Amino acid sequence: MSRLESAHHALVARLAALRVPHIVGEPDGADIRTLADHMIEVADGIDAYIEAIGRELAANAPCSVDVALFQRPLFAAIDGNALFEAHRIADRLDADRHDLMSAALRRTAGR
Repeated sequence: MSRLESAHHALVARLAALRVPHIVGEPDGADIRTLADHMIEVADGIDAYIEAIGRELAANAPCSVDVALFQRPLFAAIDGNALFEAHRIADRLDADRHDLMSAALRRTAGR
């Protein structure tokens, strides 16, 4: 088995072993952050395979290859974009929940 085939098998096994997050009921910030963590886990697996592809390309190319371009490309794509959005939503849910709890406490204290 070639190194690239081994990397492919490792990718498939890694992705298959991931626990898929499930949100039950009304989501909170922690639920959304779990989704963000899952995105990172998926990206880490795919990025490892992309790095293996870069090494295979470098080993077989008739010229130099910038292997740095193959390091964590998926994480770089989601960092600051999809991950930022997930954390923004998580923070919003936390703030909304805090506001609701504060309002409920004020109502209770006013009785």
